[in-house]
Order: sequence, then structure tokens, then C-alpha cells
Amino acid sequence: MGVRVAQFAGFCMGVRRALNIALNAAHRRRSGVYTLGPLIHNPQVIDLLKRRGICPIEIKDVQPGETVVIRAHGIAPEERSALEAAGGVICDATCPRVMRVQRTIERWVGRGYEVVVVGDRGHAEVVGLLGFSRGHGTVVESPEEARELRRHEKLCVVAQTTQNREVFSQTVEELRKRAEEIEVFDTLCDSTSRRQREVLDLAKSSDAVVVVGGRASANTRRLAEICEATGTPTFHIETEEELDPNALKGFSQIAVTAGASTPNWMINRAVGRIEEILGIEPSVPGKFVRWATNLNLQLGLGAACLTVFGALIQRFVPRVEHVLVSVLYVLAMHTINTLTDVESLELNEPRRARFYVRYRKGLLVLASACGVGALLAASRLGWLPLAIVAVSSLAGLIYNLSIFPPAFARLTGYRRLRDIPGSRDLFTALAWSIMTAVVPALSAGALKLGFPAALALLLPFTIAFIRSVTLDLRDIEGDRMVGNETIPVALGRRWTKALVLVVVSGSLALAAVSAAFGWAPGAAYCAVPPLLFVYVYLYLYHIRAVATGPFLDWLVDSNFVVVALSLAACLLLGRS
Repeated sequence: MGVRVAQFAGFCMGVRRALNIALNAAHRRRSGVYTLGPLIHNPQVIDLLKRRGICPIEIKDVQPGETVVIRAHGIAPEERSALEAAGGVICDATCPRVMRVQRTIERWVGRGYEVVVVGDRGHAEVVGLLGFSRGHGTVVESPEEARELRRHEKLCVVAQTTQNREVFSQTVEELRKRAEEIEVFDTLCDSTSRRQREVLDLAKSSDAVVVVGGRASANTRRLAEICEATGTPTFHIETEEELDPNALKGFSQIAVTAGASTPNWMINRAVGRIEEILGIEPSVPGKFVRWATNLNLQLGLGAACLTVFGALIQRFVPRVEHVLVSVLYVLAMHTINTLTDVESLELNEPRRARFYVRYRKGLLVLASACGVGALLAASRLGWLPLAIVAVSSLAGLIYNLSIFPPAFARLTGYRRLRDIPGSRDLFTALAWSIMTAVVPALSAGALKLGFPAALALLLPFTIAFIRSVTLDLRDIEGDRMVGNETIPVALGRRWTKALVLVVVSGSLALAAVSAAFGWAPGAAYCAVPPLLFVYVYLYLYHIRAVATGPFLDWLVDSNFVVVALSLAACLLLGRS
């Protein structure tokens, strides 16, 4: 019994690009931004966009100076002219693949060809494409319609980018009989073709298929039609609330796919609900891992081990208070910041969000107790460590609060610390370095410039930074929707991955060289395994082996176990 999620489910390049353009426009304008019709065919995403000030509009309602985003489907030339005449400031988010079809139609109409668009009559993309035919275009939805088409001397045939490949091929065969000369262009989107091939295989090898996505989405409907054609029970839903427990309970293997306008968080929520319906429960070890992840226990273990590492590398004996400060601070801050950002968690990790909502009061008491404990432990180390922990705690508590003056907020758009791009990732990593390396060394009088101190600071910073950024890469869609300015949101996926590789490679090189040449104590070897492990989970994420679901959290946080094992090995081998 299990749930299989399609590898190519979720946002396609064109939809993701259109969303980014609209959200960037809203961020620049810091005021209302409009889209010419619904940006994508997904009601839930449209509702979230409205909260960000991005609303659908019609050309007749456009006012001079208003920013209007052209959605991925594109528009006809006459619509663009009307938009310009209305004084709208245009942000063109037309999918590059749709632009290619538009240019193809323009070119061949100019050569005297009639154009046939194989697609859904009335679909926004098809309407836009017909506009480029200058009155010389026809829509054909099926091979049967193609047989009714009158003969033409010259035909140019293109496809709606989300059309079914088999329908397109059959229609083209009929059209070849209706023209003296015919030019056929396979303008089907590669992403669409991959989804359709994959869902066909899933339907044949599963007991049932759940297709997640808006009912107005042509490509989502087409996925459902492909599954239904195989005879496999198929359920097309918009949200997990539409799943019928009675209809699903008889199946043991259910596949889940989604259209190109369906965000990852909706797929994850559907998968979680299906697992609940089927009664799929983790094993006892699995339940322990889930609770450990929800309570941040692996982070506490990592903080303890990194504190001991910092002491060994800087050549002083760690005290119990050193460990308590770092562990309790980490547990308090991560729990509190999660509790104050449940909106984002509901999109990105719905199962964990339910845990935090259900046990909110208890978690708040636990986080408060940990925070007080960290301050009490720091008070035994001296006034300066206490001051650092107090200031860091205060910064953590006000991170999600509006603290900047209204004038500054209007000028920059930043009302809170969390609004500063990349602040969450950088502040988190910096806090780890301070608590595990700086505070203990200060209290022991051992904080000195040099390779040992650099490694003591760099290892916790790198591990915490890469952890945060990797999870933010997974959650980029949800973070953009709720306005979290993480590094992946600011830089994009490509540059974020490049930054991550530079940071981890630089840290690994410093650790390996320092240990090999004796620039730091033998404990420097402890830094090598966890840094190498970072490459492991980055690779697994890159190939989408753990792109969704709670397993990525567990895998990333298990690096703290690697830190513990590496430290234990160094101590046993006497390399400290």
C-alpha cells in the first residue's frame, strides 16, 4: 500500500516564470498589480495572489499607469494595442514556448498560408494565437473536425502547447489530406509531453490516479482524460478536501499527478490526505523521526556537537553551560519562529503545520522554557556571554514583528527583519555560529584569530546556512506566495544552487587543508564528513529523489547525526 507522486507534477517553466514576473512587479510597485485575466488556472493560487495585491482585470477596466501582467498564455496583437491605448504599463509574462508559436504563425501567414491551430476552441492561448493569423486562422479540436475542413492550397499547422500529442498526430494526418502544401510544426511543450507520457505509465501501473489541479486548466483536464482512457479509476480534484474516503479505501497503490498550474503545496496536501485515508502510518522508528523533526531534536543534537567541536578546535575544555546555551537557544528560536510563521508552513509542510497548530500552547511553553534556560546558563558564563545571548534572543523574537518606522517601510518596503531578502537564511546561520563557537570561546578566554577560530565559526555557519537554503529551495513557491524573502526567492534557483556549492566547497577545502597541513588541531577532520554529506542531499534534491515531502527535512537534519558520529570518531581515535 502506498502513494506514488509523478516526477513532473506541478508548475511548469512558463507558469513559474509568469508568477515570478507578477510577484516581482508587485514588489517593485509596492502597490496593486493587475493581470489580464486569471494569471493561471488555479483558484487557490489566484486567491493567494489577491492577498499580495495581484488581481485579474479586463482591458476595459485598465487605468493609465496601472501595471498589467500578460499571463503565460499570451494575447493577440489587437489586445496588446488596446492595452497600450488604455495607458497600461505592460509586463509581458508570455511563455517563451507560446511566443515561438506566435512567431511561427506570423511568418507563415506572411507567406500566404492559412493557419490551423490544433487545440481547444476558446482557450486563452488559442485565442491569442489566432490573433497572429490576421484573419487567416482556424481552430481544429479533433481528427473528426479536421475531416470537415475545406481543402486549402497551403496550410500551416501548429499545436496549442498543452495539446495531447496523440490527438495532434491524428489530426495532422487528416489535415494532410486537406491541403496541396502543408507545413507542420510540433509546437507541443516538452514539459506537457513528459507529463502525459509519465501519467500514462502511472495509470497503467497503479490502482487509481488522483489528478490535482484547477478544472479550468486544459493541461490538467488532459492528464485526467489520458488516465481515464486507460480504464484506471481517475479522480480530478482541485483540493484535498474533495477526496472521497469511501472511493479511495479500496485501492492499495494510488498515483498522484498534477497540472502545470498546480503548486507543490497542493500536491503535498493531497498526498498527505490520501495517506490518511489509506491509513498509511509510519513505523515506530518513522514516528520517532517525525516527532524528532517536529520538535527540532536533531537540531539540538547538532548544536551540542558543534559546540564541542568548537571547543576542541579552539583548544579549550567545553563546559556543560556551553552546550546548554547553544542547545536551548536553538530549540527556542527555531520553535518560536515556526510558530509565528504557520501561514508559510501550511503551504509548504501541511502535516507539520497541523502539528504546530494542534500543540501550539505546549510548544510555546516549551520554547519559552528553553529560552529562559539559555539565559540562565549564559548567566553562569559571565556578563558578556549573557548580553550576547540576550540580544540574539531579542532579535529572534522581533524577527517577525513590524519594527521599522512607517517612513522607512514606505521607502524600502521592509516592515520587519524577515522582509529583508535572505535575512532568514543568514541570521539563522550567524546565530548558530555565535552560540556554538563565539559564546563558549569568549567565556573560556580562547577566542583568537586564526584557522582554528575560522573553522569553529565556519562549520556551524555552513551547515545551518545550507540546511536553511535547501529547504527554502523546496519551499520557494510557497515562500513567494506569502512574501518570504528567502535567498532562493531573491536569487532564483540557478544562482542559489551555485551559491550553495561555492559555500560548501570553500568550507570543505578550508577544513581539509587545515587538517592536512596542521594549521588546526586534528579535530578539523570532524568537519569533513558532514560537509561531504551536504553534497549527498544536495544531489538527491537536484535529481528530485527527495524534492517533496517530509523526507527531505529528515535527510537534511540527519547531517547533525553525521556531525555527532564524526565527532565521536575523532574523540575515539584521539584526533582532537
